[in-house]
Amino acid sequence: MDAETFCTYFYASEYLPVSWWKGGKSGGCLGFPEGISVPEEIVSILSSKPEFPAVYTTEDSAMYGMVRYRNADDYLIFGPVFSSSLTDQNIRSFMRMSMCRPEQEESIIVCFSGGQRCSYNRFLNSLVFAHLIVNGEPLSVTDHFGFDDRSMKKNVARKAQSELMLARQENTIHGTWQYEQRMLSYVRNGNPEALKVFLADLEKSTPLTEGKLSENSLRQAKDVFVGLVTLAGKSAAVPGGMDAEAAYQLIDTYIQECENCSTLDAIKSMQLNMLLDFASRTAKARMPEGMSSEIYQAVQYINGHVMEHIEIDDIARFLNKSRSYTTARFRAETGMTIKQYIDACKMAEARNMLEYTDKSIAEISDWLNYADQAHFQKVFRKINNVTPNQYRKMKKTQ
Repeated sequence: MDAETFCTYFYASEYLPVSWWKGGKSGGCLGFPEGISVPEEIVSILSSKPEFPAVYTTEDSAMYGMVRYRNADDYLIFGPVFSSSLTDQNIRSFMRMSMCRPEQEESIIVCFSGGQRCSYNRFLNSLVFAHLIVNGEPLSVTDHFGFDDRSMKKNVARKAQSELMLARQENTIHGTWQYEQRMLSYVRNGNPEALKVFLADLEKSTPLTEGKLSENSLRQAKDVFVGLVTLAGKSAAVPGGMDAEAAYQLIDTYIQECENCSTLDAIKSMQLNMLLDFASRTAKARMPEGMSSEIYQAVQYINGHVMEHIEIDDIARFLNKSRSYTTARFRAETGMTIKQYIDACKMAEARNMLEYTDKSIAEISDWLNYADQAHFQKVFRKINNVTPNQYRKMKKTQ
């Protein structure tokens, strides 16, 4: 299959930027703003790679890949591809490498913002698939891209052993495992008050040693924070009952906020508040005493689908139980009907949106999948004893 034909089909199915090159010159590209193509710097880096398909990730996390045609001096270049939402840094970096004019910035943002986000693993699989199509050779992602790099693991093991021996000799071992486990147990059990006392006592009485992650003290504090918030969310809050997607989003948000901190005190304060926040959220979400695992799963399902229209039959199908069994068991264990619980969850989300966003009442109603705004307002007032507008005004004055 010739390069242009392949790119046409690939872009139509994957919606990721791709270009084709013949004899070292660009033959065309898809997914780029008009008049702009892959930066020459990227082409040079990829071309110098010893094996193909080749992959390169820039400092701002933009991914590029190259697939060469075996019997011709032609190649395909994929990217820029991003695993997360487009940032100002991504745009500035691309514009610098491509020597774009300031007036081209808007078209670049529009073009790249419309593309799909793509994980690193999925991107590598796309490169291997493209290589198979144009060269007829199947490759293993794991083998080709060195996921099982024994020399790297050996080098890391050698350095870790050396650092461990030095730490034991100088008595600077971490010694934090038992404290971490106790701290995580308070988060997992949803006990912010006990956690607060524990952290206060820890500050007063126990000097802990952090592992060295960076020569820069601010970067060191940020890296420690990233590790701790990930641990608190994934290893404590989610096992404790917090909705996984909500926990992951909270982790991402805290990391972004931490990156914006410019002082060690600000990071320290955020670290303490982050732990208490996860503990409080877990307390609200954790499985009540005596609740069966299947009804707890139903509760978690509802919490994870508040933006959708949920019916009793959806819950019954999810549990693989009859409608009558599901409704009776749910009410017996929660004291609420499924409809009442769904509305309660939607109203909790509505309160958050009224307090923390500028979305209109109509937008929130649509977001939560109510048939119309009037019905949404009626349910909100019934549960909260105030209208949505009154609630928003009340929160602004607090």
